[in-house]
Amino acid sequence: MVDVFELQNRGLSCAIVPEFGASLIRLDFVKRDKVYNVLQPTPLEALVPGCDPRLFSLAHVMPIGGPIRQNKFRWEGKDKLLTPNVPGLPLFYNGVAWQGKWQGKRDGKTAVTLTFKHNATEVWPFPFTATVIYDLEEDNLAITYEIDAQIKQGVMPIGFGATMLLPKSRNAMLSSAASSIWQKDAEGVPTTMTDPPFNLDMKEGLKLDAIDTEERWFSGWLGKASIDYADSKLSTMVKTYGEFKHLGVASHKADPFLRLTPLTHVPGFLDIKGFDEDETGYQVLGPGDSTSAKFKIDVDVSTF
Repeated sequence: MVDVFELQNRGLSCAIVPEFGASLIRLDFVKRDKVYNVLQPTPLEALVPGCDPRLFSLAHVMPIGGPIRQNKFRWEGKDKLLTPNVPGLPLFYNGVAWQGKWQGKRDGKTAVTLTFKHNATEVWPFPFTATVIYDLEEDNLAITYEIDAQIKQGVMPIGFGATMLLPKSRNAMLSSAASSIWQKDAEGVPTTMTDPPFNLDMKEGLKLDAIDTEERWFSGWLGKASIDYADSKLSTMVKTYGEFKHLGVASHKADPFLRLTPLTHVPGFLDIKGFDEDETGYQVLGPGDSTSAKFKIDVDVSTF
């Protein structure tokens, strides 16, 4: 039987599964006994060993996000080789935190703190400890991260965020603002920035049922993305605080959900040429260093 942390306040409820990467399997708004899915619920059949983390309502991305070019990178004069870790994907993807069993303790009815310790392995060569705090506030779910480097010498690369699924409906609109979009190589890893094409320019709003794209990565993101559901009068906003300046967007017409992935960096930052650290989100931690950031999934319930 899978352990689940259930959190609930007056209008919101969510469920977290510690042994599956401390992932969310649902986030709902409940009003007059009617349930509105804020995030796409996770199918129960997904909760099996070796599952695809892309099926979770929300999965944590750390200590690096997106795909790694050719499953290798050079670090401090040595090649680091990685193994694909997501069913059906040829490249190592979104780190190791979603694969681990986290330990948690409840902080009352509306909050829980979970931790994950990774030792240096062939899967990922740098040790770290991660903490995530889920906190159901009045009309939002706040998620706070802290990552501590456990290395004894040198530095380790670091990047983190979350990937989440939001339901689509015929009249739903996505609105956000980002200055650039990354073009990708044959492996699907970013290489260079351009202006967003008109069909992916989120500033004026995009109808979700008109978006049909594989995962695309935006930089210069202003840290807010709203999804407005005209049919249900619900509005959801993802708001970030701190280092999340990059956003992944994926949506296929055949899927009932939109995928959003706020990250501290652009995938491929370990070997992207010709761009500075501010543009790629390149970041390292030394022995005893830590980094933290926070974001919220805000639900506008003013129309209910």
